[in-house]
Amino acid sequence: MKNRKILFWLLGALIIFTVIGFSFPVAYAAEGVKFPKTGLSEKKIEEILTNLLNWLLGVVGVIALIGFVVSGIIYLISAGNDEMITKAKKYMLYCLVGITVALASYVVVKAIDTILNAGGSAPPSSSPFTSV
Repeated sequence: MKNRKILFWLLGALIIFTVIGFSFPVAYAAEGVKFPKTGLSEKKIEEILTNLLNWLLGVVGVIALIGFVVSGIIYLISAGNDEMITKAKKYMLYCLVGITVALASYVVVKAIDTILNAGGSAPPSSSPFTSV
């Protein structure tokens, strides 16, 4: 049951970060649209989503740090109790899995953004693939 719950949360985080990544083309499509003054931000949607993604990664980092500290404290106060040692190691493993999923989703989002933007730069002139 616990494994299903963990898998559910990990897949949920991956889906959220992927949806944010697929929202970048929407930002480019609405680039030239002007709205009347509404008191909302004047920034592009791309900047807002990038800031949100960076904020979420910061939150995940802080939560992971707290998780590592808690599992380290549990490990230190276990005093040889095998059950508490196993519990602390399990918590630390969950923290590592969470960080891995968060960073992997960030990489996926950046890769999709790069693919949709076609890399954003021309190949260098010394490249063997350029025409002479």
